[in-house]
Amino acid sequence: MSVRVEPKDLAEPAATYGPAAFLLTDGADHRPHITAVAPAVDGSFIRCSIGGSAARNIAANPLVSLLWAPVEAGGYSFIADGSATTESRTDGGAVASVVIESAVLHRPAPV
Repeated sequence: MSVRVEPKDLAEPAATYGPAAFLLTDGADHRPHITAVAPAVDGSFIRCSIGGSAARNIAANPLVSLLWAPVEAGGYSFIADGSATTESRTDGGAVASVVIESAVLHRPAPV
C-alpha cells in the first residue's frame, strides 16, 4: 500500500520519521549501496553528508533513493526518489544534493 507524498511536502514526513535515513545508490557492480545519512530537507531538495563510495556511485549514476524506516512495527516507511549531485568536502567526504522527483509512504499490503 502506498500513499503519494508531493515532493514539495517532504518536510512533514521527514520530521515525523526522524533525523536518520538511508541513501541508496547504484554501485559499480550494480548492487545497491546503502549509506546511513542525516538528511536536511528544504522543500523538494535534500542534502546529506556521504562517503567516497556513495559519491563515486552518484557520479556514475545520479538516480538515488532515500529510505526512512517505519516508526512502529507494521507502519509505513517513507521513500523518496530523485537525482543527486555531489560536492567534495575538505575532509575527504562529500555532500549529496538530491532533487526529489517522487515520494511515498509505503507498507506491505495485508495478507
